[in-house]
Amino acid sequence: MGEPRTEAGGLRTITDPRQVDRDAWCRFVDEHPHGTTFHRPEMLEVYTATRRDAPVFAALIRADGSIAGLMLGVLQRSLPGPLGVFTARAIFWGAPLVARDDAACLRQLLNAYEASYGSRAVYSQFRHLWASDAIKPTLAEAGYDYEDHLDVIMDLTLSQDERWKRLKHMRRKNVKKAAREGVEFHEIESEADVHLAHDYIRQLYTRIRLPLPHASYFEAIRTVLWPARLARYFGAYHQGRLIAARIVLCHRAWMYDFWAGGDDEVADLQGGTTLPWAILEWGADRGYRTFDFGGAGKPGVAYGVRDYKLAYGGELVCYGRHTRIHRPLLYKAGSAAVTLLRATAGRRKTSTTAPQPTAPAPTPMRDQAEG
Repeated sequence: MGEPRTEAGGLRTITDPRQVDRDAWCRFVDEHPHGTTFHRPEMLEVYTATRRDAPVFAALIRADGSIAGLMLGVLQRSLPGPLGVFTARAIFWGAPLVARDDAACLRQLLNAYEASYGSRAVYSQFRHLWASDAIKPTLAEAGYDYEDHLDVIMDLTLSQDERWKRLKHMRRKNVKKAAREGVEFHEIESEADVHLAHDYIRQLYTRIRLPLPHASYFEAIRTVLWPARLARYFGAYHQGRLIAARIVLCHRAWMYDFWAGGDDEVADLQGGTTLPWAILEWGADRGYRTFDFGGAGKPGVAYGVRDYKLAYGGELVCYGRHTRIHRPLLYKAGSAAVTLLRATAGRRKTSTTAPQPTAPAPTPMRDQAEG
């Protein structure tokens, strides 16, 4: 991490988050129209605590100590050990935050990031959580290529009747069956059930053979984001036992579907498929305005997760992604390695009779098909 630098306009460039005032950081994110949990210092703590991962950070500081721009992401390695260098990637959920989308500030921020972290990542990617039209020219100038990528957004300002009308017929049947079976939905309050929720997530992603962060990542969500109410755990319960769970990020009027899992042996109770509806009701009742259901694949490419999410009555949007490849040779080698692993996993998958999940999981942070 480099020393602070002052450039034209009097803005100091800082790439060591320890040198940024925490209160100023929180204030900047909370007041920015696009600020999310992914930009707050608590998410830095989660990335720092996760084994095999490392946070990447850059900020622009004014003379009075206030923040003019900020970007926070995570350096991930999809393969363990020495092979990790082939798959090291810096992922940012949401674009960099700069005051008034100022192009000069964004350019300075990207230059600072490139100088400090560019050589550590095979590629960097911004996974947009809002329309990126205002900053596309600056990102393109900095070497980031744009590609379309879909997302599903739920409008929580609609009336309950309107939300119910938009719910697909099959989902309405799921909700009614869960009610008949006595399934109840509410926030998870006990630490034991939070740990069980983590177990359900691990079981699901192990079964469908998608990569998952180290256990330390989920422990950090529990100890950092959960107490701060930036992450909330929701559960479906049957006869007092947790049978399905979802982790949802919450910040101001925004909710983001993060992780999910459940007990597949009782999936016929429809707790897992009804839980998103219960979360939408919870959010609407508490004044949240938007529920981001996460990634929905690429336009024109069939994707079951997209159909699953749209069944809850959301709107399909195309916020897209921007990617810059820093090390082309390693990128090609890493892509080939991941493709080989996928093919191997696919062959293993077709040879097993293990039951498949009754509904697709939300787009995971490390889903290679999404990344």
